[in-house]
Amino acid sequence: MRFFFLFLLFLFVFPLAFAQSFPKPVGFVNDFAGVLDSSQVDSLESLLSSFEKETSVEIVVLTVSSLQGLSIEDYAVKIFKEWGIGKKDVDNGLLILIAPNEQLFRVEVGYGLEGVITDARAGRVARANFPENFNTRDFYKGIRGAVVDFQALIRKDPSVISKYRSLERIDKIRSWSYLFLPLFIFVVFFSSFVRAVTKRLSKSKSVISRLFVGLVLFFLVCFVFSFVFAFVLFVLYLFFVFLPLRSGTGPFFFYGGGFGGGFSGGFGGFGGGFSGGGGFSGGW
Repeated sequence: MRFFFLFLLFLFVFPLAFAQSFPKPVGFVNDFAGVLDSSQVDSLESLLSSFEKETSVEIVVLTVSSLQGLSIEDYAVKIFKEWGIGKKDVDNGLLILIAPNEQLFRVEVGYGLEGVITDARAGRVARANFPENFNTRDFYKGIRGAVVDFQALIRKDPSVISKYRSLERIDKIRSWSYLFLPLFIFVVFFSSFVRAVTKRLSKSKSVISRLFVGLVLFFLVCFVFSFVFAFVLFVLYLFFVFLPLRSGTGPFFFYGGGFGGGFSGGFGGFGGGFSGGGGFSGGW
C-alpha cells in the first residue's frame, strides 16, 4: 500500500519537475537575459509605452536566458498567450523574443496586426536589424531599430513601407527566379535534341520519313513553346496578384485609445490579446 502511494506521488510530482515556468512581465521591456543596461531599458520602455498610448498597439520586448527546451516558436506562442499581449478582441500585439544563449530570435504577431506586419515584412525587419547588431553584442541598437521600423509600418509611414516593399519584391523575384532554372535546362536539352534529330533527318533519303519526323518536331516545338509561355504568364500572375505588398490592415485592426492599460499606477499587465501564429524566426 505504501508503495502504491509513493507511486502516485511520483506520477504527480515528476511532470511538475519538468513543467515550464514562464516569467511575469514587468513592462513592455522584459530583459531577463540581462543584455541591456538600465538606461537602454528605460529608453525602450518610454518608446513603447508612448506608442501604446498613441495607437493602443502593444509591442513587447522579451529576452530570456533559456528557452527551457522549447523551440523559439513554441516559447513565443506560450508567452504571448500567457501574458495576453495586445488588446482583447483586437489582438494588436507584437512580441520580439530574443534568446542570446541559443542565438535565436522570434517576431510573433497578433491576429489584428497580421494585415500590416506580414510574415515577409516581419522577416525583413528582423533580418535588417538583428543579425549584424547581435553578432557584435549591440542588442540595444538591433532591438531599437526593429521597434522603430515596426512602429513606422503600423503608422503607415510611406517611406518605410516603400523601403520594405522594394526589399520584399526583390526577395520574391529572387525566389521565383529559381523556378526558371529547371525550365532553362529543359529548353537547352530539348534544343539539343531537336538539332540532333534535324541533323540526322537531313541525311535521310526518304521523303516520307522526313515529312513525318518534321511534323512530329513541329508539334513538339509548338508544345514546348506553349508550355514555356504559359509558365511565364503563370509566374507573372502570381507576382502581380498574390505578392503581399499592399499595406492593408486586418479585419480586426484598430487604432486609437479607449482600451485602457498602460502604466498609470505601475504596470498592470497587457490587454488579453492572442497571437495569430504569424511572424518570423531566425538566428545569428
